[in-house]
Amino acid sequence: MASFTPIETTNLLISESISIAFNLDFFQPITQYPDIFVNKVLANGSGSWGITSSNTLTFTPSSNWVAESLITIKINSIQSTGSDPFNGVQSEFEFIVDSENDSGIEEILTPTIATRDNNGTPHNIPLKLVFSLVSLFQEEYG
Repeated sequence: MASFTPIETTNLLISESISIAFNLDFFQPITQYPDIFVNKVLANGSGSWGITSSNTLTFTPSSNWVAESLITIKINSIQSTGSDPFNGVQSEFEFIVDSENDSGIEEILTPTIATRDNNGTPHNIPLKLVFSLVSLFQEEYG
């Protein structure tokens, strides 16, 4: 894998598509697209895959993602034009869907708290803290 979007984060906007760019062109036609899981439940019918270039696949959800859900992509058996499989060390990606409620909320985002090596490509893992300002105010002032 060369890259994926959302870039440098595992946070996913509620209506955001997911694109995966491979480092080589993939063999077409693709017989088995990557699997999509929502909160660890197979959900391949929750949208559709499209080929956006000779080396990029994009998953577009058919409706908005559920806020704060875990979205997992498993690459399966996509092969390059040279018959090399892409499902090496990094065959699974995970995203957390952002909350759609942000009124009265304070967010603190640390872009990278750890980096995983994914077959030579770093994958940054962020830390996102969300505080309810109403709750903090009530605790402080009763």
